[in-house]
Amino acid sequence: LARGVINTPEAMQQRARGKVWDEDTRKWVIYDLQQEAREMLEISEEEWCRQHGLSASGVAEKKTDEQHEAKRSKVVETELYDILGLEATASASQIKKAYYLRAKQMHPDRNRNDPEAHAKFQAVGEAYQVLSNEELRTKYDQNGKQGLEVDIVDPSTFFAALFGSEPFEYLVGELKLATLFSEEELDERWVSYKQQRREVLLAVTLRDLLQQGVLGDTHEFECEMHEHAKVLQRAPFGEALLWTCGYVYESKGLQALGGVDGLGSELRQTGHTAAAQMRIATTALKTYRAVRKHGKEERREGQQAAGGSSSSRESERQSTAAQMAEKATMLMFESMWRVSLMDIEATLRHVCNKVLSDASTNLEVKVSRARALITMGRVFMEYGSQDAMKKMDLRRHVDEVGQRIAENAANSTEA
Repeated sequence: LARGVINTPEAMQQRARGKVWDEDTRKWVIYDLQQEAREMLEISEEEWCRQHGLSASGVAEKKTDEQHEAKRSKVVETELYDILGLEATASASQIKKAYYLRAKQMHPDRNRNDPEAHAKFQAVGEAYQVLSNEELRTKYDQNGKQGLEVDIVDPSTFFAALFGSEPFEYLVGELKLATLFSEEELDERWVSYKQQRREVLLAVTLRDLLQQGVLGDTHEFECEMHEHAKVLQRAPFGEALLWTCGYVYESKGLQALGGVDGLGSELRQTGHTAAAQMRIATTALKTYRAVRKHGKEERREGQQAAGGSSSSRESERQSTAAQMAEKATMLMFESMWRVSLMDIEATLRHVCNKVLSDASTNLEVKVSRARALITMGRVFMEYGSQDAMKKMDLRRHVDEVGQRIAENAANSTEA
């Protein structure tokens, strides 16, 4: 509180000069959305990874090789490695070198008298295609060739389907929680870059969505926002996500305009954030207790089973254990959902700051953007609900998502 009081005069002075607080550099800067968008989007994510010595999945090359070496001792089969004449611990560079050597040796033009030359050459190419791709190589190591025939669901796809964020992706981006379930240790530079790119893309999208309102066509703009909200409301958790987006939009718009409403919005946001953090902590504690209780029950069952018991008692214990496991799983999903909401709120606040502090436009446009943002937020909140989570049958929803993903995987495999 004391630090805030001391820094307030400087903050007012810097804001009057058109500067914004950069949370990364901890300095007041002139922010230009167009310039950052050009710098951030002029190269692809793959090119950025190459420039920073990372694999396409955002893992440092050295770590990738070390991780591969640690995993190779547990591979299911080695047929593809044998085709290239490699050990299962081969690094990416060794695989590439072996491929060029084998392809040269097995080329049909050099083996005209071998009727199987074409098939052997094709096998070398197929082996390289799998082993040079980190994702395919991992599937092969864990499940053999059979694993390559199964379409394993990407974490981001799973969370988008589970929490209904896919229709909202143009507003909230890819959920950050998905990266926590990666099998590999992602480089911190990549995680930071990915989040920054996400915020810039969303800021450009939000700026364009507000443009109609900025140009003065307020009635048409509000009607368009109603249409957006009607579509988004139909998504799983749509009401909760709409309320969350709308709350942030209205708050940031009011804060940008200042005055009593802006100050009140800042105070409400502080209380809202504290309450959200408390809900996450409470849910996490419930999850921890449920998991511990389930673990104790499993150990107790194991001891009783070792001593012998009737089939009816055994069936009863199994039913109880299944119910406890299901309860722990549902609590875990609820925790993930609340963490995702916090991620969305934090991301949208940064996005709004970029749009409302854009130095590439004048003060009049910034004020118009803030007003349009307030309108957009209030429309979204009208269709949303802060208590939507309480109305949701999470168990049924999880089952439906799992069934839908399995059906999509089966259809893609048949195709």
